[in-house]
Amino acid sequence: MAEWLCSGLQSRVRRLNKRQIIKKFKWFDPALHTQEKKVSFEEAKILIREQFLENIRLQLRSDVPIGITLSGGIDSSAIACAIRYIQS
Repeated sequence: MAEWLCSGLQSRVRRLNKRQIIKKFKWFDPALHTQEKKVSFEEAKILIREQFLENIRLQLRSDVPIGITLSGGIDSSAIACAIRYIQS
């Protein structure tokens, strides 16, 4: 029997007396990781840019050369530009 797993969920499978027990649960809840802040649009732009660049910096830590695959979309293009900015 096929089991489907929706996005944002993970599953654990156990065997108990020749039966499979599949438990599904959320692996990430964005509500737990947010803090409401009252900031202006200009401040929000700066905060988002800083957080975006910091996330890229963290992903660039490597002891081997890295590469990037571009889909041509705005997200992969933004990541490629951020890498270029950080490495220059």
